[in-house]
Amino acid sequence: MEIKDARCTNCGASLQVEPQKTITTCEYCQSRVMISDAIALALVEVDRTKDIKKYRENLEKAVTLNQMEEIKRLSEKLRDIIPEDFEASYFFSYSMNGFGKAHFLRDFYESQNPGTEDAIKRVVEHIYSQSDLNDFERIKEFLKRVSPESLTMYQKVHQERIQVEDLYAPVPRDVFICFSSYNHEIAEATIKHLEKEGFTCWISTRNLRPDDSENYWKDIKTAIKNARLVLVISSQQAMLSKDVQEELEISQKEKKRIIEYKIDSAAHTVLFK
Repeated sequence: MEIKDARCTNCGASLQVEPQKTITTCEYCQSRVMISDAIALALVEVDRTKDIKKYRENLEKAVTLNQMEEIKRLSEKLRDIIPEDFEASYFFSYSMNGFGKAHFLRDFYESQNPGTEDAIKRVVEHIYSQSDLNDFERIKEFLKRVSPESLTMYQKVHQERIQVEDLYAPVPRDVFICFSSYNHEIAEATIKHLEKEGFTCWISTRNLRPDDSENYWKDIKTAIKNARLVLVISSQQAMLSKDVQEELEISQKEKKRIIEYKIDSAAHTVLFK
């Protein structure tokens, strides 16, 4: 029976493996690793295990924050060391898709690149929340191949995300709710009452796409432009809020009707007068 030297692609520990197998468990860190990747890593002349650990930790942080440049950089670093790494290949393709090069991600979905159970699980969880809704059929075929047990959950989450997309649509609405985060409970109660009465409303806590700071003010300006009127939840906190001040100035430039809902006795600032 042939035995080859290998290194754990998670902790860098030395392993002895049977190349005929596909996956093994590292006896030191208990990670499941692809044997082909572990053998390839053992052939690297310079010990890069510390680099790999650092790159994986930083990639996880970058993915959490959806920092495309960092995701691209760190996944490229990992692929330089382990070219066929499943997780790094996915996140590199995901970042390239974010830069307008969709074919990288489509190629990944169609590839036969194997992955460990843990790596596949992390990729699938990311696909649930971040995949392009238009890639539905392509992702279904991908999941049938690598994680068939995830298919039902993916289809459910996909339908939920389609429904949520309606909240972000730049369509005309009756009321734009302008408020300070300190008064969010009153703002939420106000919008519930207005919508119960049949008015369509826009509020940042619900209608702004999360994790999209790049388009934050662009989306707010569009929402104000599309609203019939702006309802300001007026308080001392609101009058001191830079965001509220900016939204009021946009509303004035767009010549929107502004209605004040005063919730405390604080004296008006010049802008609010």
